[in-house]
Amino acid sequence: MKAKLIEALEKEKARLDERSIDTRDHELAIDYLKTGSYGCDPLEVDEYPILDSAINDYDQLVNDYLN
Repeated sequence: MKAKLIEALEKEKARLDERSIDTRDHELAIDYLKTGSYGCDPLEVDEYPILDSAINDYDQLVNDYLN
């Protein structure tokens, strides 16, 4: 399940990158899902909604991206 979520986030990130849209949130979330580490100050997690969901509401993130 986690691998499919990472793949979905990577595909969305690639589409956004093509449009020069900021994908920092995707990068942080993907890294967190792969490594378990943040990549930002823990106090800044709420500034990145996808990362925040990966940490605090994984089931909903899966539902949003895979259903």
